[in-house]
Amino acid sequence: MTVALEVRDLHVRYPAPDGTVVHAVQGIDLHISRGERFALVGESGCGKTTSALALMGLLPRRAEVEGELLLNGSPLPRGGDDVWRAHRWCEIAIVFQGAMSSLNPVKRIAAQVAEPLVAHGLMERREARERAVELLEVVGIPARRMGAFPHELSGGMRQRTAIAMALACKPTALIADEPTTALDTMVQAQIFELLVRLGEELNLALLLVTHDLPVVMRYCDRAAVMRAGRIVETAPVTDLYARPGHPYTRQLLEASPDRSRRRDREDAA
Repeated sequence: MTVALEVRDLHVRYPAPDGTVVHAVQGIDLHISRGERFALVGESGCGKTTSALALMGLLPRRAEVEGELLLNGSPLPRGGDDVWRAHRWCEIAIVFQGAMSSLNPVKRIAAQVAEPLVAHGLMERREARERAVELLEVVGIPARRMGAFPHELSGGMRQRTAIAMALACKPTALIADEPTTALDTMVQAQIFELLVRLGEELNLALLLVTHDLPVVMRYCDRAAVMRAGRIVETAPVTDLYARPGHPYTRQLLEASPDRSRRRDREDAA
């Protein structure tokens, strides 16, 4: 498989007011192929979201970022926001944790999905609007809701809108950062199944950022376990589940609420 997204020796540091430095991400490496679903998993505060935002060039200016990002085998040129802007949404896109926070509350959803297409000069506004309607229907939002504002939609529909916007420019890689936060269990399953279906249909490299191991085991091909800014283990999910190699991975599995799988693991041992 063709490697779509590769990260080499990523470091993120935050200078503190007292002169100390918080080393939030400490030299992580990962690669994701087209059509592959890869999870970055770990407890809250371990550096997962910081890593995801670093891949999008969306960290605060005070953050010090080192490392190399390759998209489709080509290194992303170093530079400021102008460099990143050319790649965001076109080659790599993100679905944020809370769609209500990431969507503009005063713009209709079809206009927001069309916006990346217009901003990157890929389509004129009218054509982009027609494409937005198609994308929203693809993610399960009926045509009669195209003129809705975000607050008029359910949490699941807002998240579907965010997914449609992320896919508008046909990126190679998609980051989903805790995409089902605050959604109920049934809607969570629908969103994950939608991501899996679209990933297969569009041959996306999907990076799922989560702390939910049962979700990883069900929907992903490989996973990297992150602890205190470092990746401590990377493996296919079946191996990670059956033969965890790091003590921290074993602790995460034991803390999982999926008790039936825990019993299976104990029986296998």
